[in-house]
Amino acid sequence: MKKRYTSITTFIVYICNNSTDETYYITIVIDAKPIGRLYGGDWMFIPYEGEQGIDISSTNTNMELEYMVIYQTV
Repeated sequence: MKKRYTSITTFIVYICNNSTDETYYITIVIDAKPIGRLYGGDWMFIPYEGEQGIDISSTNTNMELEYMVIYQTV
């Protein structure tokens, strides 16, 4: 996921690792800074400025991931 949103003021990002195997995890990096890992079944909401890229990598190629960007326009 690498999208940039610039004409919107407020963002919340939701990311969920839908894997049923707790040993599979995804790593979240924002603007080249590691944020953390989400193991199978974990999810997170984070505030987001919309100017940095979000990079997500996984430990397995067959993992399911959900994400959503919630925003308020000006």
